[in-house]
Amino acid sequence: MIIQLDIIWNILLGFRRQFVSDPSGTELIAALYHRPEIQMYVNDIPEINGGQHALVISLKKIYNPGKRVAIFYVDTELRVEVLQTGQLNRPAIEFISSFISLCAMPARAFKMHRAISVLHLAQSIDGRMATLNHNSRWISNTENLIYVHRMRALSDAILIGANTLINDKPALTVRYVKGPNPVKVVVGNSASYFTSILESGDPVFHLVTTSVPETKGIEQVIMTADSGKIHPEDILGQLYARGIYSVYIEGGAFTISAFIREKAADMINFYISPVIMGSGISIDFKGIVRVEDAISLQNCKYIPMGEGMLIRGCIKQ
Repeated sequence: MIIQLDIIWNILLGFRRQFVSDPSGTELIAALYHRPEIQMYVNDIPEINGGQHALVISLKKIYNPGKRVAIFYVDTELRVEVLQTGQLNRPAIEFISSFISLCAMPARAFKMHRAISVLHLAQSIDGRMATLNHNSRWISNTENLIYVHRMRALSDAILIGANTLINDKPALTVRYVKGPNPVKVVVGNSASYFTSILESGDPVFHLVTTSVPETKGIEQVIMTADSGKIHPEDILGQLYARGIYSVYIEGGAFTISAFIREKAADMINFYISPVIMGSGISIDFKGIVRVEDAISLQNCKYIPMGEGMLIRGCIKQ
């Protein structure tokens, strides 16, 4: 069965809305997205009419003998297993598999009692995220930008550090695809020039370690610091307490390094661009002197994107 990807995308947005409204993921619900030929279910084995197809996302392994039922299982580590393909074609299966776990993040957050974090960065072959003067356009490409905006749409919040706000002046909105804008979160006392992220009118949280001059339209959140720094796990706990179950971490190098170093990133996406920069800004850890002490990824998936490659995985604990 061939289903247009924009229809599947609408279905995935419906999944996200359902898990946000019921983060436990335990409620058996009726069809989320009604079309004459296809329906969508959560944690349920549907009874479908002869000419219909059904897509099921489940947090437990379930099976159905129907040839028109496709079942995608998301485990506790947000790994996806296709239990039944139904009559979906290969592009549809790959598309759903790439994004279905993001829809289920609230269910994992409910169990962890903290927001679930998804980290994304674009870098050169030699590991540079930007030049020494903070220029990063365009390490990425159009395919990766669309992927980034899909992740924004499927996340409750998007998080950046103060330096990224100052240097890039990003809007942090969803523009390349259909979907809601996430709540915006900025970390760091030095953050300034909030104009770019205020233009869309979305909620903005500013996480600081001490009171700073307030900006209209921004909620300031004072957090406990350790040597002047806010621990990523504390950030995830604070966001969860505010009803944010998933957060997409977009930059910059200091913030990304902190989440990886403290193993607080639940899912990591590395986009590798086929360019060599020779110098620049990169992930920076202190104290790793042996290869065996390096932070490793596991359960990796490799997704070609234009001339580049996306590597998705989770940190090996």
